[in-house]
Amino acid sequence: MSNNYLTVKLVRKRILTLKAKNSVKSGNKNSTESTTTTETTIFTFR
Repeated sequence: MSNNYLTVKLVRKRILTLKAKNSVKSGNKNSTESTTTTETTIFTFR
């Protein structure tokens, strides 16, 4: 259970990093949409 939680934390941290990179690369709208979808998937997985 603790392993799962750590994985989720790491993935969320990575998503935030990707979000920052994406917003710089392309428009804010696109990156926000994709990250929201990914975060929803992670919460469902948890």
